[in-house]
Amino acid sequence: MAGPGLPDPHNAVVAVGLAAQDTRVRDLVEGAKALKMFGEYVPVPAAIVDVPHFSAHADATQIIDWLRGPAPEATYLVSGSRGALGRSAACSAA
Repeated sequence: MAGPGLPDPHNAVVAVGLAAQDTRVRDLVEGAKALKMFGEYVPVPAAIVDVPHFSAHADATQIIDWLRGPAPEATYLVSGSRGALGRSAACSAA
């Protein structure tokens, strides 16, 4: 789903916590103008916001509270840790 969102300059990608080396999110934080996804290069005019001082794991409750405010039309959670992602998704759905 990242492909359709990245080319839209009205969208934003918020990178919360560590953007690990050699990952797409790190490439975005470092200013990549395109990412190779599913064998195709996807342009990146979407806004990229780096929030390195939050922990997507330890601060999940605060992040979910923020999302419960004036929320965006759609929110996608992406994590390298399936367990943490499942807990965050469950909290956000509640």
